[in-house]
Amino acid sequence: MRRLGLPVLRVAALVALGFSTALLIDYLRPIPSFCALGSGCSKVKALAGYVAGVPIPALGVSAFGSLLALTLWPGGQRLARGGALAGGAVALGLLAWQVIGLGTLCWMCAVVDGSALVAAAAALVWSPGEPVTARLSPLGWLGLALLAVGLPIGVSRAKPPPAAPAEIVALSDPARVTIVEFSDFECPFCRTMHPVLTEAIHAANRPVKLVRKTFPLPSHAHARGASRAWVCADAAGKGDELADWLFASDDLGESAIAAHATKLGLDAGAFARCTTDPATDARIEADIAFIRAAGFQGLPTTWIGDRKLLGPQPAQRYVETIHAVARGERPTRDLWPLAAIVLAASALVALGWKRHDAA
Repeated sequence: MRRLGLPVLRVAALVALGFSTALLIDYLRPIPSFCALGSGCSKVKALAGYVAGVPIPALGVSAFGSLLALTLWPGGQRLARGGALAGGAVALGLLAWQVIGLGTLCWMCAVVDGSALVAAAAALVWSPGEPVTARLSPLGWLGLALLAVGLPIGVSRAKPPPAAPAEIVALSDPARVTIVEFSDFECPFCRTMHPVLTEAIHAANRPVKLVRKTFPLPSHAHARGASRAWVCADAAGKGDELADWLFASDDLGESAIAAHATKLGLDAGAFARCTTDPATDARIEADIAFIRAAGFQGLPTTWIGDRKLLGPQPAQRYVETIHAVARGERPTRDLWPLAAIVLAASALVALGWKRHDAA
């Protein structure tokens, strides 16, 4: 059993390293490659995915990469044992925190934490410094580490981008870059996105057609009322102006919205009648049906031409996407990084394979 402690610890560190890398990719990319938006992974990311602005998966990549490196260095093996035991305690706390504190579970996080617990159990039966026969030298283990980190990167780049659904294509304007926004005026992520997207549209300096589809979430008390107000303002030619205010205002109550609509020059009586008109709710329900038909994954969602961006993005990403669509560029997928990573890792493992030398 003692002889298995070190190799089991290393394998557990590799698994945790690979899944931490995949999670980090999903944190950094505009469209998740491995976890669907709305899954436990995305909920954990939204609720508690960062420490001092640093994504938790980035800390995982650093920790498990360091743990593996320490096991390969004879002088660092005692540190590796202590690190594995500490990591197991942290993993147990993180699992409990997700289930009890957050009320959800990220399956990829669970794999990482489970691997950390396996590594801790292996560390308990491992005696650092004790000679161990092994088939793989440190060079071979480094090849596996390259595969653990590189495989998620290569797969994410090789995955084809999602095709624009027919509903989005039907709204396109060949003379302008069509931007279709799915949002909720009370959604905090939508409120973060709105000024950034507005800034990006101005910075891009391209002809743009903006189509807003409203999706008031039942969990937001004022979202439906805000959507009704926006529909009425949009019908009166003041939709963009009221949207700017709705996304920025701390008060989305009925009286505050009505007062601002009057400031925009809307007739108070007509506006009030419109917000209670069943046709206004029918317009909102039509938007909701449209968004669901277009493949709803979460808010905010922004389609720029045939390119889908989930969640708030940096202004530069919006600008670059607008320019790419305006130039008629097609989304592509890269297969060569995946092939290069697999070949390089395989070469290192082959070079590191040995007969019965000591690890």
